[in-house]
Amino acid sequence: MTSPEVRRNVIVLSLCVALSASAMSLLFTVAAVIGYSLAPDKSLSTLPVSATMIAMLITTAPSAFMMKKYGRRIGFSVGCMIGMCGAFCGIGAVYWGNFWLMCGAGAFIGSANAIAMQYRFAAAEAAPPEFRSRAISLTMLGGVLAAFIGPNLASHARNWIDTVPFMGTFAALFGLQLLLMLAISQLRLPATHKKSTPNQHAPLVRFCGSLVLSLRSLGRPLAMPS
Repeated sequence: MTSPEVRRNVIVLSLCVALSASAMSLLFTVAAVIGYSLAPDKSLSTLPVSATMIAMLITTAPSAFMMKKYGRRIGFSVGCMIGMCGAFCGIGAVYWGNFWLMCGAGAFIGSANAIAMQYRFAAAEAAPPEFRSRAISLTMLGGVLAAFIGPNLASHARNWIDTVPFMGTFAALFGLQLLLMLAISQLRLPATHKKSTPNQHAPLVRFCGSLVLSLRSLGRPLAMPS
């Protein structure tokens, strides 16, 4: 039997996956259309989508290091704030008709999604070994909901603001990030980050010392046998 806290964390993490993946699918639904309408050269219309994928690729490794050092909740909160920046950039892009700002919105959302991909690892860390695989599966179940939430929300929110098409879509994206921040605040995850201690650096110090001694010995003349 799993504890109530473990089940609670899995439910919250599944909700986090649903919200973050909904934001990603919402962006993919409208990015190419907005890019085509704003691009100075129509051959660049898919650049916002490319910026999303490139930013996701670049951010994946740094996000893992950040969470290892500062913890999951702080890392997820940072990702949520990055997503909010992406929503603001999207609002500004459609309001001012700025294509490059739209590319920036895609990059921010891609970075936020790279951090959100760590939710399944948080589920594995929060669950006992016998429940770990099931916890990961239940957490990723939120992605199935996102396949319905994201595109439908993009379609309905498109005309929320009549004077500026698609501004409502990015307002909805910002709302998803607010709900995500609220969900993250309800997580009770075990601490995974460790403070560095002097002993952790001892092997590196010994290696550097040996390297210095080896380099110094290279400059000495060899002793010839008598």
